[in-house]
Amino acid sequence: MREKTKKAARLIGLLLLASMLMTALSACRIGKEPAVVSVNGAEIDNEIFKYFLSHAYLKADSRANSRAIFTNAAEECVKYVAVNTEFKKRGLVLTSVGKAIMNSEVAPLWSVYSDFYKEIGVSKPTFVKIKQSQAYSDALRTEIFDIGGEKQVSEDLIKSYFAQNYVGFRALAGYFTTVDENGNTVRLPADKIEQIKKNFENAANRINSGSDIDEEAVLMYPGVSDEELGTDFVFLSRSDDGNYPEGFFDKVLELPYETARVLTFEDYIYIVIRSDITKDSLSYYKENRSDCFKAVTDSMMESEIISWAQDYKAVLNYEAAEKTLEKIAKKIDAYKEKSAEKAKALKA
Repeated sequence: MREKTKKAARLIGLLLLASMLMTALSACRIGKEPAVVSVNGAEIDNEIFKYFLSHAYLKADSRANSRAIFTNAAEECVKYVAVNTEFKKRGLVLTSVGKAIMNSEVAPLWSVYSDFYKEIGVSKPTFVKIKQSQAYSDALRTEIFDIGGEKQVSEDLIKSYFAQNYVGFRALAGYFTTVDENGNTVRLPADKIEQIKKNFENAANRINSGSDIDEEAVLMYPGVSDEELGTDFVFLSRSDDGNYPEGFFDKVLELPYETARVLTFEDYIYIVIRSDITKDSLSYYKENRSDCFKAVTDSMMESEIISWAQDYKAVLNYEAAEKTLEKIAKKIDAYKEKSAEKAKALKA
């Protein structure tokens, strides 16, 4: 009888142990998401896929179906692997400058977008991995297309881009509008606008005859501070044209150097003196060469990455991808709504 009791207790103990093991294994399966995408048989971290999926979702138009969105994300995962592998294959390492640039970009971006990425399940370490891969891509770009590279681009081509996308000038602004007694911006009467145009043409002629733009600014706006007159030198890029009217950059680009010209827009008028910023004695080209080099080689670098990606194949778990997209889409839409409410509250 005692022996039977021992056997029964042993059996119960084994059953309890088996039950605990099954529970633990089930918990592991439940806690770990299935890999959504693998590249050449290697599973891609789901957080990396979520990062690219969120960007694919945000870029997609209303006609894009879910398969097109997560297929785009999978293609970005392939490029990610291709870039990282090519970087290692060439034996490259990030320079101290490259690391510094990467870190200087990561900190402010994560500060601004961390709530968004945490919401969709992307941690800071994953965000850093993505930015590191982008730094690898920049290093490969330099290795291939910059001075001494196997496909070196012409320096003249980079300088030409600089000359077409950056301008330097001094300007004096005028306005064809005023503020009425109710605080509304209203257009000036036609006769006053014509008088302003004449005043600006006369001032431009005096500048071309030897007067100075600062002197003309003081005559036109007596009692206004130098800072408010805004006649200091301005260095402007096409991609960031400040608060100037639409078309301002292109009009300045067409002007001759060191000659005062009047530019007229719907609500504004300017006297502009364009400077030659391409002179070798100036540092503007040197300071902006890296941005120009990147712009010139963007499409070339993309072609290189696509060619490397040919050696890799992505396999999607479509069921997992669909579920992941559904979750991320809901979170992104909720985040957008929350952000819009915050912005509205700040304005109120």
